[in-house]
Amino acid sequence: MSDSDDKRGYFAPFVDKLWGLLDKDDRGTLAQMRRLDDDRAAAALAGPIGRLLPYNLSRHDEDVCLSVARLFALLRAGARQGGADFGEVLGRFAGELGEDRSKGLERRVSGLLAADAEELPDHLSRMAGLLSGSRAVQTLDWERLIKDLRNWSSPKGEVQRRWAHSFIKARHNAVPGADGEPGQDDPNAEGLESTASA
Repeated sequence: MSDSDDKRGYFAPFVDKLWGLLDKDDRGTLAQMRRLDDDRAAAALAGPIGRLLPYNLSRHDEDVCLSVARLFALLRAGARQGGADFGEVLGRFAGELGEDRSKGLERRVSGLLAADAEELPDHLSRMAGLLSGSRAVQTLDWERLIKDLRNWSSPKGEVQRRWAHSFIKARHNAVPGADGEPGQDDPNAEGLESTASA
């Protein structure tokens, strides 16, 4: 399947099945999904997790779906339809932390945006550990996350740039006492954007 196909529509049933696990409180499958990694991927595909995936996926799309399944099981929240990209969720979380406590998060976001496709699942899992229990996660658009992860390696880094902009804007809107337009008076905005374009 090519990137030009309507992947958001194609992956919607997969996301619905993830929500179904949560609705049915299928703790066994959710626990298997939380433990997913490269070593367990093949076994997972033969079991209940494999039945969640769309048919005829490329290896890349399969890996993306397994990463998203793991994140979903770790976070157990999000927007059922529509919602925010991962950068915006992180920006809202920065607002929850407050200006002083969000400095470490900014370094992690920079690392996430600089990650290549192979490193990305580990960075996302670490972010999920930070986000667990956050109100910001309630806005995450899972279908958009799939699309973004599928396009992570695009030559112009479009996903990374969008996430950086979303992070900066959401953090600006969420942090009390922030002055000026997002990115203008923010000394960290330039660092995030340069990381995303690297």
